[in-house]
Amino acid sequence: MTLILVLRPKVTLMLDTRALPHPRLHFYVDVTPLFDHEWTGIPVVTAEFAKRFLTHFSSQTTFFFEDHAVNTAAVQDALDRRSGLYLRRDFFHGEVNEGPLPLGLTDRVHIGFFPSVKRRRGLFDHEFSVVHDLSTLLTPQFHIKENIDYHGASLLPDIETNRVTFCISSATHDDLMAYLGAAPERLKIISNGVFWPADFEIRYESEVGSTPVEKYALVLGTREPRKNLKLLFQALDAHRDLLDDIKLVVTGRGGWLEENSDVPSFVKEAISTGRIHITGFVSEYTKYKLLKAAEFLIFPSLFEGFGLPVAEAISVGTPSLSSLSSSLPEVGGDACYYFDPLSVESLAEGMRTMITDSLQLRAHLKTNTERDRQRLSWDNTFRTVLETITASVDAG
Repeated sequence: MTLILVLRPKVTLMLDTRALPHPRLHFYVDVTPLFDHEWTGIPVVTAEFAKRFLTHFSSQTTFFFEDHAVNTAAVQDALDRRSGLYLRRDFFHGEVNEGPLPLGLTDRVHIGFFPSVKRRRGLFDHEFSVVHDLSTLLTPQFHIKENIDYHGASLLPDIETNRVTFCISSATHDDLMAYLGAAPERLKIISNGVFWPADFEIRYESEVGSTPVEKYALVLGTREPRKNLKLLFQALDAHRDLLDDIKLVVTGRGGWLEENSDVPSFVKEAISTGRIHITGFVSEYTKYKLLKAAEFLIFPSLFEGFGLPVAEAISVGTPSLSSLSSSLPEVGGDACYYFDPLSVESLAEGMRTMITDSLQLRAHLKTNTERDRQRLSWDNTFRTVLETITASVDAG
């Protein structure tokens, strides 16, 4: 027997009734990542989980920061704004801080769900968290000391206090076993999804539609050393004719250690003449529009736990030129052309291939639209999380 839960218009989530959470379960969802002003990466993931807990289990869900409850309406407001600017301000001013978590309810089973690192442990009867990557452990050269120390001190205690640890990719799952000795029976692989509001496509067709757009490649992501923009700039400097055929748009907020990246004089000149555009952080709709209109995405990252920009490109039918590294082949599959993230020549060759063959790759993507929609579905990921939590609690 199955029960159908409506997630949003024309989209449903089917759950076996035996896997549905028991009414005695009460979910405590950590919304710490939502306190960021600009949402990318983990805050986006947290928002998608929060929306689904609100939609289906609002009476069984409490949002929290550390060991204090956060007002539900304030979380909903942040989700609507896609920013934690006011949520953070109002929480620390006390306006939406609802005091210590109500953990004294003995008729409930308290479930702690952490979409990222746990700031408090051992608060709940059963705890579950999501590990996105081990980049601070495996590539410490790309992080500041404070982040390395914080995550280094958190990883093992988080895993040890979890009933199950969710891994955002097979690559992260394998890293947890290889480097931290995590027991496979206490790990569960899930996937990031992609969700665009329905009005985005309508707005895009109204604003862009079939109007010819000057060809450009898009770079999407926080500008920090691990994202490997330095290699891209070196490739453009070594093969200056590439910018004769296509413009480059670089989108994303500035990150840590960005000031350590050298920018060749040719690239600075290309920025000044408009062949390269550096936009900074953009809204979710602007990101959608830039992705959909781009000839292709360039994602030269040296290490990822997942690779959300590649998934987002796939979701709008835009091919990607991606580094052959960590989880990226797992996410990109045959929707990407891959290059060596340590080789200037490999990246330059990849750009030439994409400039020539992007239409063919785009046509290939269209043949796999439904398969990729299911693979990158937040609804399916949420279902897996619910079923895993329920099975773990039932096991005692």
